[in-house]
Amino acid sequence: PDPKSPPGAAPKFALYNLKLRGGEFRFDDRPVARQQRVTKLNVTLPFLSNLPADLEANVEPRVAFLLNGTPFDSGAVATPFAQARQADLTLKFDGYQLEALQAYIPKDLHLRPQRGKLDGQLALRFTQDDDGSRVTLRGELTARDVRVLGAGGQPVLSWQALKLGLNE
Repeated sequence: PDPKSPPGAAPKFALYNLKLRGGEFRFDDRPVARQQRVTKLNVTLPFLSNLPADLEANVEPRVAFLLNGTPFDSGAVATPFAQARQADLTLKFDGYQLEALQAYIPKDLHLRPQRGKLDGQLALRFTQDDDGSRVTLRGELTARDVRVLGAGGQPVLSWQALKLGLNE
């Protein structure tokens, strides 16, 4: 189209019962010599439509998978095409291995997680209306059986369980 012409109306669509079951992919992160593996990927999208009659309808996608063996599960309830948009997203994971983060910590930080597991139950709410946008985060993170080493390999932090509560 002519770049000077005004954009046309967005195409109208309606999608029903989209599912992906048992997906798998690998990411070869060569700069840090690690492979990330996502298995048992399940994605569901029961309904998504921007037709005028459906603008206020809830959209409820779900994504669940294992990341290097750690289970992640997420879901949402949203009204992405409504005049006043709203989305409530949840993310749950259990037992993410903290030592997997070693390759991504800047070398000049001199702290390396030797062991530990991270659990999380998080809820993110997004709203957008005529008064503006707002994002809030709630939930809980738990770091279990943590041991962090310093620059010389000496232990600098360790604990059995640390819970962090997030309240907006």
